[in-house]
Amino acid sequence: MRKWLLKSSGMAFIAVGIFNYLYYGKTGELPDLAGHLGAYLLVVAMGAVAGISIVYSNIRLNAVISWRKSLGVRFLAGSLVQAAILAGIVLLGLELSKGLFPEPVSFEMLKPEMIKLALLLFVLIIVNGVFDLSYFSFSEYSKGRLNQLKHEREQLELQYELLKTQLSPHYLFNSLNTISSLLDDSSEQAEQFIRRLVQSYQYPIASQDKKLVTVEEELAFVRAYLFLQKVRFGNALTHTISIGANKFSANIPPLTIQLLVENAIKHNDFSELDPMEIVIQEEEGNYICVTNENRGIVDEAESLQVGLANIQKRYVFFTDLPVRIVNDKLFSVSVPLLPHL
Repeated sequence: MRKWLLKSSGMAFIAVGIFNYLYYGKTGELPDLAGHLGAYLLVVAMGAVAGISIVYSNIRLNAVISWRKSLGVRFLAGSLVQAAILAGIVLLGLELSKGLFPEPVSFEMLKPEMIKLALLLFVLIIVNGVFDLSYFSFSEYSKGRLNQLKHEREQLELQYELLKTQLSPHYLFNSLNTISSLLDDSSEQAEQFIRRLVQSYQYPIASQDKKLVTVEEELAFVRAYLFLQKVRFGNALTHTISIGANKFSANIPPLTIQLLVENAIKHNDFSELDPMEIVIQEEEGNYICVTNENRGIVDEAESLQVGLANIQKRYVFFTDLPVRIVNDKLFSVSVPLLPHL
């Protein structure tokens, strides 16, 4: 509603200005308001009608020809439609003005001013087109900025959920129990465990404000995390990491590989009699793949899907490449490596 009001009042004001300009060019003086009140009211009405018509035509044109898809065609089409509207308004105004002036207003009367009128209307059409284009550009920028802020907020929320998982009391309680057992058996191993435990807390906190981390940083944390789990589970858990140094500088969202390793441990049943191996390796197409034997615990299936959905949602912010999931005898998740932002 505000747009309609602004455009109609603006066009009415411009119409009065053009009327005064043409009248002055013809007579050498400005028309007095009292003697030409009817003419002024007609000009204001015609200007308002022109403004409303232009707004309506823009709405209809936007539905047919998008600024986003075809900028030049949309600008040209809008200019032609506005030219037709203004030409029609001028003709209608001339017809309705009969009886409002001492002499009937006609094309013959305005012939010396027609070039001026045509130039004024041409400038008006261009200015209107530029205004519409500027409005579209600003709207697109505003929408893009709002979407960016929305995505950044969603990304922070997802990373916060991961951080809460890493700092959960349950995780700390299990780690403290392990340290207590190690202190009775090996103070040296207990010291190593504590160092890796500290590292496992430092990394999530240090990376919570980062959109991406290097593969090298992520793997350093994953090795520390696997050390803690190896101490806890012993020979029941083994792992292999086969990633070349040429991939270390590539980027991934923080805690991605760690979450996949954690899911493998959390959502599978294994023991020293029936151990499980987790394999982290390069994959064709610039991917890293985390694979484990599928021994899924049915009760934990929903929790697993939540973790995978978290990873998929975070990747949407950075790339169109899919996160590939294979759920067969072997359960594998392949995540694409990303360039530096």
